[in-house]
Amino acid sequence: MTTVKNPTGWSSEGDHMPTLVRMDELDVDDVGFGDLPTRGMPIRPAEDAVLINNPSGQFRAIKADNGFEVQKEKGSVFETLYKDGFTPRKPEEFYENLEYNQHHPDSIFVKKLIITMPKAYVHASMSENHLTLTKSAVKEKVEVNAGNYTEILKDYFGLDIKIDRLESAL
Repeated sequence: MTTVKNPTGWSSEGDHMPTLVRMDELDVDDVGFGDLPTRGMPIRPAEDAVLINNPSGQFRAIKADNGFEVQKEKGSVFETLYKDGFTPRKPEEFYENLEYNQHHPDSIFVKKLIITMPKAYVHASMSENHLTLTKSAVKEKVEVNAGNYTEILKDYFGLDIKIDRLESAL
């Protein structure tokens, strides 16, 4: 199987196991981190693909070589973000990746503050340094500082809290 890295650094082998859900048809589902849609993407032949609109652009999932590809529209072409097969997984196969992401000192989720919330009209992600708002595939960055981070948390994430990590870093 070919591994194709997408812009967020995920790949289809080892560190990313996409979730496939069968309702009326087989869909790829994601949590929306890294700008992927939170809505299921039906896996169909390219000529019958369903375009999924997201604040960060248009996506589709297509059947390909004993598996599928998740693609994002760039200009007038679709670029493959990742491809994978249809290997069934057991919940315990996710445990190692979950443990790493949550607790390992090299994990980006441990090293840095990351808050993300996809909504119908905007995808908001906040780090210790900036807020990134993605609307209609256009990204806007806003500086995060001691004077504005609590307001940003309230406005974009519905959080009314102080974060010690930010308080001490800012």
